Amino acid sequence: GEVYIYDLQGIPPLLYQKAKALPGSTILLSASPFIEFIYFNCGKPQFTDKRVRKAIYMAVDKKGWIDAVYYGVPIPTLSYLPPSHWAYNKKLVDPGFDPAKAAAQLDEAGWKVAGDGVRAKDGVRLAFSMSTTAGNKSREQAQQLVQQNLKKINVEMTINNMPASVVWGDYTVKSQFDTLMVGWDALLYPDPDYGDRINSKSIPSKGGNGSNYVQYENPEIDELCAKGVTVVGQAERKAIYDRIQEILLEDLPFAPIFAYELIIGVKDRVQGYEVNTYTPINSWNTGDWS
Repeated sequence: GEVYIYDLQGIPPLLYQKAKALPGSTILLSASPFIEFIYFNCGKPQFTDKRVRKAIYMAVDKKGWIDAVYYGVPIPTLSYLPPSHWAYNKKLVDPGFDPAKAAAQLDEAGWKVAGDGVRAKDGVRLAFSMSTTAGNKSREQAQQLVQQNLKKINVEMTINNMPASVVWGDYTVKSQFDTLMVGWDALLYPDPDYGDRINSKSIPSKGGNGSNYVQYENPEIDELCAKGVTVVGQAERKAIYDRIQEILLEDLPFAPIFAYELIIGVKDRVQGYEVNTYTPINSWNTGDWS
């Protein structure tokens, strides 16, 4: 009885069914702007070719990840935006979970299976580490699933987790990682501008000012980002961000997996509490609470 609202990261999915049985409480599902990604470091030789990134995306069982680790609660997404967002491109086509097609694409790109069972090209093995916060049990379980998925297409992934202060410090900011398993709140506000993470002038490791840690560069994206923040009409803006999302799904500098859907618990004695898909925590209308 000491806690009246359970928000922010939400009730763990493992306890969802138990929470729904608690007397005197309301359990709400709150779509969140936080997106879970696999971040590829496009500056590493393994990931300079978008066909490799796309093959890895097709080899990962995203639905299995959501169901096995998060009990089916999160919402699949193909974008840096959650599907509930006004600017989400609903015409995006999921490349799907297709290990055979992924393997064929790697063959076509010249990554052949070597004697040690791992693909290689021009002396570079298709082997890399994946990092996230050490001790995050859900992500650690997900990493193991991804590792097993990739092994089936002869890609070697090792797990290299570190304390949050280390993994999200220079290791990320200066693009020292191979891949990351990470959840970013893309927006903080309802605006769909994502230039800070995808503009070529926003790469810190190349002297830029921003959060383009994957070192992604695409001139059309730069132009669209610049245009998107100068247009006022929502319909015209949506066309711009629809195109940005199409390009990102084709280039896959980062692989979107799901939008978090938080499990919120509210005691019945609390009145006026409402969830809001555009905020990372539902404290936006505290003036209406009683």
